[in-house]
Amino acid sequence: MLSHGDRFLGLFALGILLTRQTCSRRWIVDRTTLAQARQDDSYYATEDHLALLGIFFANLISKLGKKLDFRQRVVATAIVFFRRFYLKNSYCETDPFLVAAACCYVAAKAEETPVHIKNVVMEARSLFSSDEYDIKTFPSDNSKLAEMEFYLVDDLECDLTVFHPYRTLLTLCGKEGDSGLETEDGSMEAEAGEVGAGIDDPRYWGTGQGKLELPEPALQMACIQTQLASRSGASASVPNAVPRRSSRQITTLPFTKGKGKERVADIVGWLAGLNISMTLIATVAQEIISLYCLWDRFSDDNSLDTARAHMNHTRKGKIVSIQVETEEEDQNQPKKKQGRLVLQLNDFSPTICNYLLGRVAGTVRMARTILASVHVSSIYPPSHGLLIPIDTVRRDIPLPEIDPDTLQEHASYGSTFSSPETGTIFIRIIHGGLILELITLSTGKATRFAFPAPILPAPTILLHQLSEVNVFVVTTSGSLFTLMFPVLTEENVPIFDVSSTNGWCKEYVINTPAEDLEGPVHVKDIDCVVISLSKGRFLRLDSGQDYGTWHESIHRVKTTWTSYLVSGSENSQIVSFASHPPPSDSAIIFSLSRDYTLRAWNSNTCIASYSFKNLNRSTVSPMRGETPSNEIKMFSDLESPNLLRVLPSQSDETEADENLRVLMFLSSPASPETGGHFHLFCLSANNKELTHIKSIACPTRTIGTELRDFQVSPSTLYALWDKQGSSVVERISFDPDQDTPEPEVWQASSYPSEVELTPDYLDELLLRSGGGSLIDTFISVLLCPGLFSHFTIETALQQYTDALLSAPSKQPPLTLKQSYITLTEHVAAVVGSSVELTIDPRTGVPQRDNYWSALKRDWEGFIARCREIERSGRWPLALGSGPDSIILLERERIGRIAVSDWPLRVNTNLNDAEDVQVYNVLNIATSVRQKLSNAEIHAREAQFEMMVSQEHSYSYAESLEHCVASIDDPREDITQYVLEELMEVEDLNLPLDRALDIITTVDSEVKVEDSEPSLDENNIPLPATRWERGVVTAYINASIDARYGLCSSLVLLLFQIGDHRRELSPALLSRFFAVFRNICISRYLSRQPAGDPDGTTSAAIEQDLGVLRNFQNMTLSNGQRSNLSSQSPTYSLVYRLMDEVKSAEGPLPETAFAHFRMMSLLTSYDVAETTHYEVSLCKWLLDLGFRDTALEILGKMARSPGITYVHGLILVRIGRPQDGASLLQRVGASFAPGAVLSEEDSAALRHVLPKITTGYNEYSYYKWVAIIFETEGYLAEAVKFHVLAIECAGSDIDTSELWRKVITGYLELEMFEDSYMALVTTPYDNMYVLWISVLTVCTDFLSGRKREAISQLVQAMCEANAVDRLLSLNFVGLPNEVETALAFKVRNADPLSRPMYPQVLYAWYVFRGDFRNAAATMYQFARRLSPFMEGSSQFVVVAEMQAEAYLVAINALSLLDPKNAWIALPIPSEILSTGKKPKFAKHVPSDKYQLDSRDVEIIDLNDLQREYTLVNARLDLMKRHPDLSAPTRQQIVSKYAQEGSYDYAFSAAQILQIDMTETFERLAIQCLRLSRRGESYLAEDGTTWLHSEKVSSWPGSPIERGWRYLRTALEQYDSSNNEYAYRKAVSERILEFDRSNSLPSWLVLFFQDNQPEFLIRMFLRFELICEALEYSLSLVRKSEAAIPRNRPRGAGITWLPYNLLEIVISTASISKNLTPTAHNQLRELKDELTSRVKRMQKWSTAGVLNS
Repeated sequence: MLSHGDRFLGLFALGILLTRQTCSRRWIVDRTTLAQARQDDSYYATEDHLALLGIFFANLISKLGKKLDFRQRVVATAIVFFRRFYLKNSYCETDPFLVAAACCYVAAKAEETPVHIKNVVMEARSLFSSDEYDIKTFPSDNSKLAEMEFYLVDDLECDLTVFHPYRTLLTLCGKEGDSGLETEDGSMEAEAGEVGAGIDDPRYWGTGQGKLELPEPALQMACIQTQLASRSGASASVPNAVPRRSSRQITTLPFTKGKGKERVADIVGWLAGLNISMTLIATVAQEIISLYCLWDRFSDDNSLDTARAHMNHTRKGKIVSIQVETEEEDQNQPKKKQGRLVLQLNDFSPTICNYLLGRVAGTVRMARTILASVHVSSIYPPSHGLLIPIDTVRRDIPLPEIDPDTLQEHASYGSTFSSPETGTIFIRIIHGGLILELITLSTGKATRFAFPAPILPAPTILLHQLSEVNVFVVTTSGSLFTLMFPVLTEENVPIFDVSSTNGWCKEYVINTPAEDLEGPVHVKDIDCVVISLSKGRFLRLDSGQDYGTWHESIHRVKTTWTSYLVSGSENSQIVSFASHPPPSDSAIIFSLSRDYTLRAWNSNTCIASYSFKNLNRSTVSPMRGETPSNEIKMFSDLESPNLLRVLPSQSDETEADENLRVLMFLSSPASPETGGHFHLFCLSANNKELTHIKSIACPTRTIGTELRDFQVSPSTLYALWDKQGSSVVERISFDPDQDTPEPEVWQASSYPSEVELTPDYLDELLLRSGGGSLIDTFISVLLCPGLFSHFTIETALQQYTDALLSAPSKQPPLTLKQSYITLTEHVAAVVGSSVELTIDPRTGVPQRDNYWSALKRDWEGFIARCREIERSGRWPLALGSGPDSIILLERERIGRIAVSDWPLRVNTNLNDAEDVQVYNVLNIATSVRQKLSNAEIHAREAQFEMMVSQEHSYSYAESLEHCVASIDDPREDITQYVLEELMEVEDLNLPLDRALDIITTVDSEVKVEDSEPSLDENNIPLPATRWERGVVTAYINASIDARYGLCSSLVLLLFQIGDHRRELSPALLSRFFAVFRNICISRYLSRQPAGDPDGTTSAAIEQDLGVLRNFQNMTLSNGQRSNLSSQSPTYSLVYRLMDEVKSAEGPLPETAFAHFRMMSLLTSYDVAETTHYEVSLCKWLLDLGFRDTALEILGKMARSPGITYVHGLILVRIGRPQDGASLLQRVGASFAPGAVLSEEDSAALRHVLPKITTGYNEYSYYKWVAIIFETEGYLAEAVKFHVLAIECAGSDIDTSELWRKVITGYLELEMFEDSYMALVTTPYDNMYVLWISVLTVCTDFLSGRKREAISQLVQAMCEANAVDRLLSLNFVGLPNEVETALAFKVRNADPLSRPMYPQVLYAWYVFRGDFRNAAATMYQFARRLSPFMEGSSQFVVVAEMQAEAYLVAINALSLLDPKNAWIALPIPSEILSTGKKPKFAKHVPSDKYQLDSRDVEIIDLNDLQREYTLVNARLDLMKRHPDLSAPTRQQIVSKYAQEGSYDYAFSAAQILQIDMTETFERLAIQCLRLSRRGESYLAEDGTTWLHSEKVSSWPGSPIERGWRYLRTALEQYDSSNNEYAYRKAVSERILEFDRSNSLPSWLVLFFQDNQPEFLIRMFLRFELICEALEYSLSLVRKSEAAIPRNRPRGAGITWLPYNLLEIVISTASISKNLTPTAHNQLRELKDELTSRVKRMQKWSTAGVLNS
């Protein structure tokens, strides 16, 4: 081996050279990267142990290189390869022996001295398998090493060039001639990386002055001095040793020059001239010096004798080098081995290396306890708390500015206050220091106080006279707030109730400038508060007797260097205060400043001080790699932790200040042995001195960690450490009264290991989901209890949303603007919403693979956000003291220390198995797990879980063989390894059975070390508070994970034991299967939430709770525990189950064991049977509303009657009634006569079925199941089970009620035939007779029941629109009842609602040929609709119904003989008296329809047609004009005429008997306009009648067709019955329109033939004298032509309107506008009349006329 000097100079030069090589800087990493590389290994070993492993494997590579005849350069390259490989990998996940061999193989190639792979394998196997190393697992297959070569080269990134400093070192030392590196011409061969640059090149060395030449003695002396400088107390062992020097002093040693060269007198000047960072050189030198300690402690003595001396544990016949110390327990307990591991570093051997590498899954920390915590926001949601603002008298305070990156719910400070009067109170500062949160455990209430300025740490709670709680808060604005609340004795009443307290807040404005207040704040008592100020001062506030005023005094150290303090030295800043815990009469306050000075103050001045520079600083040596400096940084730049504690005094009150003991902590950041020391001091009241009593060094594992707080219980010292953001609690026995230091035996408590949600792990989860939903898989990860809090998920979602909204290139998704009921829905909708499915522009195919990849990355990014926020929330804050317990406070979690149960211990350290064979089996199983990949592990676990969850048709051994055979890759290499390990195991059944005992133990007798806290000390009974149940939940989850890890490893072992599987007994396999199945179920339950993280409960759960309440209100009782409170936290199902039964009342782990016993999942021994506890658990989950969870568990259970029953209930609850009915009916066979059930099945059914006094049989079971379906609303299945109950009922059971439910159920299901058959064939006549004898109304009751049933049947069939089926039924002897029931519905049912009973009754009459009643029914129905048409918005709908009713009545009445086509209806008295139709009434008394009390109305077909026409016309107009109200008859005709629909107008007017005068006048006007305007008039409105098909087919012009239409209409509708009124009206309208118009010839001819007088009078009225003369003359001449030449026989022949003609003549005579023709006509008329008159006189005289 190299000497120390060679090592120092080599490494020193190496550091200089490597910093200059650009291509080598990629392999220079910082300490953070090194720590990450060793993160996994640090769980099994400390940092020093891992460094020793590096030395061990470097020596191992050297030995292998010697066997392979490698040069030193090749060995060095292999070592470098080994170190670089483990920058990216961990020891515990690889085989370092295989890696070392591969490094040698690759290094030989890289240095151009290759060797055959076969030689490397042979030499490595020979070396490793020797007794020195005892490694038998090194592969003999060359392919394994070749495969490792590819992995190695890949991790080395193909960078195989290594720069070594050997030639440079020899050149510096002036030994070139001995190096053997000269070429033939005497020049030096350039090293790799030195091409073109010699050793004296200025570019390389800066100044280029001289070489480092050193004689051999000087070099040895320098090495000795360097070695001595790195040791503590080395001068005592080396004669004439030089004094200890720092690393900077080492470089000042004088060196002589070489031949002919100038002397370099000052090496410091030479180093200063180099172009290299001196800090980096110092760091390399410090690393070398620190490494000497490890070299000195390392021993390569690996003999078997040495191993036996240090280990008393047998493993496979070999002795491993581990020392086991034997300690005696209490005298009352038997002596036994405790198994505490102590590593002797001076005799470090490879076997210990194997142990540290995890080959036996061990850990040096030997954790006997663990930490269990719960999120504060999960058990005390912020939305449920009360926020109270605090006002201030200051008016100049600016608004507080909160950093947007601040996680508001993460506390910056935390503490506890505990007393019997108030219980335990949690104190937290949140929201950037603006809000003080106080959580009272006794009531579970959280109260928040919002202050106007940030709060200085630390707010304090004190109890004043046991009756008042005082809260002291100091803000940065310079105000002291005192909150005062009375202590109330009532339960469940919050302490911090401001509504019932007056003057609860007082503010004192501090006179000292606010900018000087730096904190911390210490409240000594209710009358004394101290605040640290700047420049090493502090402010003391003393209260007066009334506690309302404060006196301020500033204290500072009055020494000769006070001015230095005032100048602002940061070293004098006070970082911590302490005083005697109140209540106390002590007036002393202790302070600790940054200058390592502890001071004691009374009310006036400093009375004693102690500087830590007085202590022996030998323990504070530089740490490896730490840059040397003149001052070691003792305190963190973060918020100062609690570094002082005054221990409670045991003296009398009068001597309170005497012998005060102070415990403080001093960190040692540069020490390679400890993270710091606890120092105990005593203050003497006589001489006022602080006396150092003793020191306690912290363990080595605290190096690199930071102390956050410590607490002292009566006999234990607890220290809280921050280890890379994670909490670790160290504890040690501590007796303040003992002056001698205790043995440094620290016990560590940390959290159980949790999986890192890396992308690889998430990929594994997706693989395990079996192709399930990606979103569901990630949501299940987010909701896993204890992993993320509600605040973490909500904050990550807000950050994710802000990132999407701030993206400039994309439009924000619409999902960001929507609101969601629960946080889970919000996350599922928003995360991944920006990912879009793209289309390949070339092929048009959706790129789904890219979409799913992008969606997966988006979810991984969101989970990474959650991880970062959660990691911040887990930073430790402080240790609190509860009632005789220690409470752990983190930023967002609260926890406590808990004693590990047996599975947790064994899973952490296999030595706790306490059985050699069990240890061996578990050790081999763990090795198997390490050798398998994650995919292989998952495949085996999934296949095994599927096998144990199925029905076993074969024997257990055959089922196991089938399961093993289904694995694709059996891994024969692992099987061979396992078989070799099991060679000495005689019977595998015994260790496996004992291993199962460990996994399933729920024993409350936990074995505890003497140094561990006993149950009486730290595990007192706990009240049933929320946070304690949350801690128990975390503990249970950790225990279940440990049990699953052990059981899963044994499962993997079963796959690799080969023929040993045949040796396993069936009983063991059955138990093994049952244990694994139930452990999987427990693990599944532990990972289920009980609702949404925000505390909301799903609607399904609330609905189930309502159903359960209904069940409890019934006479039946389900016999299950139930607490229906919806206020329980929803983050964990395990918490919810404990909250239901309040099982958290007791110490840990007793409460966890109580939960396990309550669940009873670890007591099964037979996989083929299901215990009643397991059935009850499933039923319990169902009753609580967790259907999916219960269904998942049921799928893993054996199909027992109890499981089948619960399964059926779940299917019913989730909406699968048919499947549920099938399972529930199958259970009914268990109650059949002769059925035999096992005791467990009977007990299971008794637990899940409601309790009844008579016990269950088929009848009672089916009746209960029918009730279940009725309650859930599944009528078909309820009727089915009612029928089954009837079939199984005995003859002595009255089932009349069941028959009634069956009949009515069939009706509601529209199974009318079945209902009819049940009705007419019911066997319950005896039941009716029984009722008759009781009620004495036999016949009436029976018939009444029949009529009631008929009415129900008719109503049900009508409502189901099954009229055709109703008509097809043969109601034997009951048709009148059917008709009566329908008639009653017609009279009383709403005519506008369905079913339409009038139509049903009409069909009933028509089906039986009674057309008269059918018509009467529809006519009455139509008339009943009339009131609904008046002012109704549904006029059109009602009118259509009425028109249809009239039309159907017309059709029915038309089927009768015309002579008999009428209907007779009674006229109600209301119509006779008022003449109005009565309004519709829902119920009309039957006496109103008696024929003897009513007049009769006869309705014929004409009446029906008239009504139909009216309704149809109204309906037509309403459709055309929706805004038109219900028109009258006259309005109907007018509206048609206005629209030009004269055909409709004339037809409607004729049927409705409406005068058509107005209509004909309108038509005449349109004809006149058409004649005047021509065809242009056709484009105007109201001319549709001219475009009809009939009119358009007539010949002629539009004018001719128009006048023809008028003539045709007059011929059709005008007659002598109305004295041709329409023609007259048309004639007058024509002349009124324009007198110049002439009447149509056809109209004139009509009047000349029928009404000549009207024609003459009309012309006279319109002053048309000429026309009157013309037609008068025509009338006279026509009359003359009719008079025979002989004597007339009657007077009528000679009659003329002489008066009218007289008027015409007189009018014409005085008229001045007569035309010549008119004058002639007048003269002729006069002549004609004169001649006629003479003739008439002549005939009169002759008596002709009289005769």
